[in-house]
Amino acid sequence: MLIETSERQAARAVEAVAIVPARSAPCEKGLPITVDGRALEFGAIIDELNHRVGKFGYGRYSGLEHLDRGEKVLEVREMPAAWILLKALRHLETACLSERLVRENMDVEQTG
Repeated sequence: MLIETSERQAARAVEAVAIVPARSAPCEKGLPITVDGRALEFGAIIDELNHRVGKFGYGRYSGLEHLDRGEKVLEVREMPAAWILLKALRHLETACLSERLVRENMDVEQTG
């Protein structure tokens, strides 16, 4: 059996983004302050993450938006930096909070 790996799949397997360095203060006032150990302004962090995460297609969403006259419009959104930051937050929550609180947070997010 021959298994082929595309260049894109290989890149996904090896690239990782360190939003916070080990053994340091990762956030200030709830906002990330570094990417791969480099201190950056928040806007620069968003730009960096949008580029690095977005090139793999993560953080893209599409769906139908219902308009008032019964029409439907295909809506496409792209927010890779938000996607990876929210994934990191969820990971931290599961490590630090009880299962009940994580479920409660998820319920609030869905209804809010």
